[in-house]
Amino acid sequence: HDYNDANLSTALDRNEIYFGPSMGYQIFPKTSLFVQYMRGIINYDAGTGLNKDNRTHSLDVGVKGVLGPKLTGEVRLGSAWKKYEAASTAATGADNTATYMLQVNWKAPLRSELTLTGERKLAESTFNRFYRTSSAGLVFSKTCSNNKLTTKINTQSINDEYPDLLTSGEGATKLRKDHTWQAGIALDYAFTKWLTASANFMHRQRESNLNATFNYTDNTSGLGLKVMF
Repeated sequence: HDYNDANLSTALDRNEIYFGPSMGYQIFPKTSLFVQYMRGIINYDAGTGLNKDNRTHSLDVGVKGVLGPKLTGEVRLGSAWKKYEAASTAATGADNTATYMLQVNWKAPLRSELTLTGERKLAESTFNRFYRTSSAGLVFSKTCSNNKLTTKINTQSINDEYPDLLTSGEGATKLRKDHTWQAGIALDYAFTKWLTASANFMHRQRESNLNATFNYTDNTSGLGLKVMF
């Protein structure tokens, strides 16, 4: 990871290597069970004051493929373990947490699709060494009968938990917890097989229990034109 922003570069520039075996077993013609182990080695380029080089282990079990009538996707459950190379009195040195990942798609009637997503994992942080992040999302997609207009509506909730006790803006000592919510809509209109126009809007807001300076509201919109040759 190589960031252009100077502040992000100092905090997050790093090399990550992941490797490990995976074993699957086909229980139905289009459905498989699997077990996967991953070993991770994360080394930071620049010193951040928190000695962030760390090693990880993760073990997952799951199922993927056809999950039911008109249901496809992947569901996995597991555990992740992280340990830092150097001890620090200011930051947590190791963590073990339950993880999950799911992405399930339902082919609904009337040219519609519904996709459910969710994830829990450990993530690298600019604020301290790491945090635990959990998310759940829903995407509804509808294509009109003429196959020209496709509408997508999505929403997602994200909860981030930081492991170190800190002093809040009110002077209290607590663990930082952030909740982020977002919702959006996207429209695609196919004029021909090779020309498609798009428009999208996304609203996103975050609230933190630690300090109001971490709160924000963000609205983004965009227009696009895709030409295929």
